Parts: sequence; structure tokens; C-alpha cells
Amino acid sequence: MLKEFKQLMRQPQYLLLFIFAELASILLPMKYLEGLRDFPSLIFFVMGFNLLFLLYGAEQARSDHNNHIPELIASLPKGKWYYLQKILYWFVFAFIWYVIFLVCALLYVTYGIHDDATLFQFRITLVYTFFNWLVPFFVSLVLGYSIYTLWPSLAAYLVLISIWILLGPYNSFVGFIPPSWLPLLTVGDTNLSITQSYYQSEHMILNDGAFWQRTLAVLVCFFVFFVSIPLLRKGRKARIIMTVYLLICICLAGFAPSQKISDVTREYKFNDAVPDYDDFTISSYDVQINHGREDHLFSYVADLNVSTKSDQIPLALWDFMDVQSLSWNGASVPFSRDRNLLFVQLPSGHTETGILSFHVRSEKYGDMNPTSFELLSTLPWYPMDPKEAKDPLHHAIKEKFSVKVNVKDFRGLVTNLSKNENQTFTGVAYGPTLLYGPYTQETDLTIPKFITLKEAQAAVSRVAEIINSGHQPSDKAVSLPQHGFIVNSRSIFSANPDEYFLTLTKSKIDSNIFRVFFPEKEK
Repeated sequence: MLKEFKQLMRQPQYLLLFIFAELASILLPMKYLEGLRDFPSLIFFVMGFNLLFLLYGAEQARSDHNNHIPELIASLPKGKWYYLQKILYWFVFAFIWYVIFLVCALLYVTYGIHDDATLFQFRITLVYTFFNWLVPFFVSLVLGYSIYTLWPSLAAYLVLISIWILLGPYNSFVGFIPPSWLPLLTVGDTNLSITQSYYQSEHMILNDGAFWQRTLAVLVCFFVFFVSIPLLRKGRKARIIMTVYLLICICLAGFAPSQKISDVTREYKFNDAVPDYDDFTISSYDVQINHGREDHLFSYVADLNVSTKSDQIPLALWDFMDVQSLSWNGASVPFSRDRNLLFVQLPSGHTETGILSFHVRSEKYGDMNPTSFELLSTLPWYPMDPKEAKDPLHHAIKEKFSVKVNVKDFRGLVTNLSKNENQTFTGVAYGPTLLYGPYTQETDLTIPKFITLKEAQAAVSRVAEIINSGHQPSDKAVSLPQHGFIVNSRSIFSANPDEYFLTLTKSKIDSNIFRVFFPEKEK
């Protein structure tokens, strides 16, 4: 490996080219960096480095080809070690430039603009840059060498440029290739634009699909490398191993989850006309939730203990929540839907009390994401009384809840229910609140770890000012509920007597707050 570095020093044009690229990547974008969460915006400089590594790998292959290195190595008893050392050199070489790039950016953010980054943000930044900067650098080096070795001509450089375009995250913006191919091919952050604007709890967080894709990218580039070297693919045993290796890669590609997060953004506001039903009550819920950990996928089974004197039960449930099955005391019952309302038709002569069982699945709920989710007690993601969904602050009803959630890290859940040893939550509440992801609790305020307590408190103060501006001396006393949550939900603002949920946005915030606290004079 030391010989490789000595060879690099004998060819100062490559070293100078990398130094110039590093300086340009460090100096040019710095004025646009306002904190660690802006690191994904360096995407174009990272892509420039990827192209540079591809071309450098190809130049190494061209040098070996012109000097007949493959033939010489093939005649040596331990010639295979040459290629293994070359892989190690490429990793070290890519790692050096990655560290220089990362350290300079971190120093600028920490001391240049004095960003008050937390330890959590530093950890997330290291993981993010390792898989979105270093891994593409290394993959580019290996592919550059391999492609030129397979096709030692000028045409190889055109192939490399095509590979650079196909594998680059820029495709997620311009769509050079079909969208269904993007998650599998892109060695980089495919969710940059959408997580900056909407799904901020997913910003710079690598989901399962991203880890699988980077692993697959490294495995595939190794396969191409082994195929390109006659010495490594020589022999029946080597061919069998490579065939099995290829089959494994194909299987991984087929079963790996997608790293892409779909855009299903919408404002969550229950504005349907509420039917006037007072002859049913829900006393308890038993819910089992499964977090799909891919895109917006999740499902749950819910058993509602219901008392009713009517043959029809109206419930509020988001229209994008797909009811897979519905039964009353174990027997399937029909239902109909009208936007966010669901009407359950019970059989004639039914008992006044029973268990209403739901199996619900959804792939379009924007509050449910691959590594995080926000299930708010004020929103009808679960079947609830329509009057409560319409105005949870004034019509919420306390019920008993028993909730079990299938998540990767049970301890990472924030909830208004009591945690039990068997990984369930129980309690009496105005609805279950379940937050999973980068959240921290500060007395009576729960906030995402990527914002400061000062920012959160300023947002809460703004809400209090809006409430005071709409309060008249003749009105009843109005104040925020005891516990607050700063969330990313598109509900913008909602509240029940115990909790309020606030999104850090200026869009429609005044009208939403007036709608919650002063529904009779909504602006």
C-alpha cells in the first residue's frame, strides 16, 4: 500500500487536482452553511468528488495496463495480494480526503458561525457523511479501476460518466431514470429535498433502505472488480464463488427495503360535517401497532369496547387509512365511508355492548416515516368519536388504552401512557400520544433534538400571544394545556385538555390556533 502512495507522489498532477477540488469544496459552499443540518446541501461538491474518484480509479487502471502490470502480477506466486492491497489503498485514500473535507466543514460550523450543535447532531452527522460521502468515494474508486480494466479505451470514460449520472443523488431531483429505479441505484441521499421541507425528523437519518443500498453498492462494486481481474476470476472454484456471490446480490436487491421517502404531504385537518350521534360510547381500546420501517408504511389491529343502542356507529378515521377488516364480536360487519368518516352497520338484534375489531393499514400517512413517527392523540389515525376529531379541545373523552407498539427501540418512544415491562403502554387519556424518533423531554415540553429549547420556547410564546390577541374580556379563561409537543405533523396545531401539538411553521398558524381555541369565531 505504501508503494501506491509513493506512486501518487510521483504523479503530482493527481495530487494537485485533489487538493484543488478539496479547497473548492471547502471554501465555496461555506457561506451557505448555517449548521450541521445544512451538510446535505453539499451534495454537488460530493458528486464532483465522486466523478474525480471515478476518473482517478480509471487512470490507475490505465497506468497498470500501459505498464503490463496485470501480466507481471499473474506470474507471481502471491499476485492476488497486489489487488487486495490496492482495495485497502483505495479505502485509505478515500478516507483521508473524506476526513479532511469533514473536519474542515465541522470546524467552520463550530467556530466560524458558532452553531450550538448537540452531541446527537454530531453523531448523526458522522453516520450520515460516512454512508453518503465516504462510501460513494470508495465505490467510485473501485468502479473506475474495474470499468477501465474491462474496457481499456476512451469509451470507458464515457461509461464512467454514465455510471456517475446513474448513481448520483442528483437523479432524485431531475429524474434522468425511472423513479422506481432511484432507491436501488442511488448511492447517496435520495430524500434531501423532502426531508429539509417536510419530514424533518428523517433529515440526515439513514433508514434501513439506505443501509441496505450502501451495503449492496459495495458488494456489487467488489463483484465487478473481481470479474475485471483475470487472475481473480481464474479457475472453476472462483467462477462458482462469483456465481453464488452474484445470486446473493440479486436476492438482496429484491428483498431490500426502499430508501426513498414518498411525498404524501397534506394538511391534516378534520373538516367534515359531524353527524349528531349520542347513543354510543367507547370505553376502552386495545391496540397493537406495527411500524413498517419503510416509507410511510404502518398497520395496526384495534379492539374497541363499545356500548350502543343504534344499528349504526359513526367513527372518524382518515380516509387514507385502509380498513382491511372490521368485525363485531368476531363476526364481520359491513361499513361505508364518506371522506374521513366511517359508518359501521351492526346486525339487527345485536347486543348493546361488544368488541368492534379493526385491522387497518396505510402507506400514505405522512406522520409515519421509516425511522420516526408521530401518532397524536388529537388526530383520527385511530377510530374515534367524530365530535372529538372535529374539536378535541372541547369534546375529547377520556378512555382506557392498552397499546403495544412493534418498534426497533421500545425505549425511544415518548408517550402520555404508562410504560409496562411487557413493552405495552396503558392508561386513561384523551387519546394515545406516541412519538418515536429524535425527541427529548424538557419538563412540560417535548421537542425534537434537532432544535434548541430556546427555539421551542419562542414558538410556544408566539402561540400564547395569538391566544391572548383573540381573547375578549367576556370570554371564558383560555390557556394552553399543561404539556406541549413540538412536532413535524402537518396538523400545524391541535390540542385536547391535556396536551397541545405545535409545528414550527408560520403557514396558517394563526387560523389553526383560532380554530382550536375559538371555534365559534374561527378566522
